[in-house]
Amino acid sequence: MDFFALLYSWLVNWYGSDLDAFLCNPDKGMNYVILGLGTLIISFFVAFLYYVVFDKPKWAHWWCWIIALGINGFLNFWWGWQPVLQNYYDGDMDVLNEQTGKMVCYVQEGNCFMFGVANMILAILLFVVFSVICRFFSTNVKYSPLCK
Repeated sequence: MDFFALLYSWLVNWYGSDLDAFLCNPDKGMNYVILGLGTLIISFFVAFLYYVVFDKPKWAHWWCWIIALGINGFLNFWWGWQPVLQNYYDGDMDVLNEQTGKMVCYVQEGNCFMFGVANMILAILLFVVFSVICRFFSTNVKYSPLCK
């Protein structure tokens, strides 16, 4: 599934090529497939909740949609940041330095944080796409975030 690696590659300058190399490897810790599928599921779930489960007239406002978008962004930021940071703390990102023969890590905590931000941005885009799809199954919030 290089699809997720392609999606995330648009923002690789934010979190670095060393973290990108780690996330492309499906053998160690988290990878793009696991993170991408999780992001898809969370974004769809939040859109489904807003448009189908919370389908009440009191939720049919642009600011309610923004709140749902913010919740989706925060959840996916956390999902992108914490598991990758845990791999960093566990030493899964260490690579062998051929000159010294020692294990070193070129990824920093800031790279993990910025990956969470990149994941949040992709999740916001996915939420907008899922909003277009899920609004057809809604009765009351069908026109959110645009009011009729």
